[in-house]
Amino acid sequence: MPVAVEDYARVDQRARELGCTLPDGLAVIPINFESAASRDELYTASHTTTVLKFFREGDIAVDNFLSREDKQSYVVNKHFQWLGPTLFIPLALWNNNPEIVSLAIGVLGNCITDFFKGIPTRLRIVKLDMVVETDSRNYKKISYEGGIEGLQELPKIIREMRK
Repeated sequence: MPVAVEDYARVDQRARELGCTLPDGLAVIPINFESAASRDELYTASHTTTVLKFFREGDIAVDNFLSREDKQSYVVNKHFQWLGPTLFIPLALWNNNPEIVSLAIGVLGNCITDFFKGIPTRLRIVKLDMVVETDSRNYKKISYEGGIEGLQELPKIIREMRK
């Protein structure tokens, strides 16, 4: 399964620098969170609104780094790959509700399956990043690229990182 794990910026410090809220729950992290000079430069993947809709329908609460008043900019990618938003999983959420990741991945799987209707299987490529708080203010970025079926391994990978 094509998964890469790497260190990620301290989300708490970066949120403070940008004047963003540090979410307590599952959230979508802006694509350029590490590199943006200001919160006005933050943008998210075009599939974010669809994913948020599916999460709402699946009764999964999602927090945000930006307020409702902030203008959200989106990157639109035109190809057969599904480029999902980067999900943020804080330690407190994982400790209080370890099943949330599996639930969210299941909802995403349904969303992606709808997106790929009519597209040949060999062209169905999913790209998904997750930023996970592993312990006291240490963060890891998990990058997945592969088929829909491989998404189900991500919760297991996250559990192993936490041991």
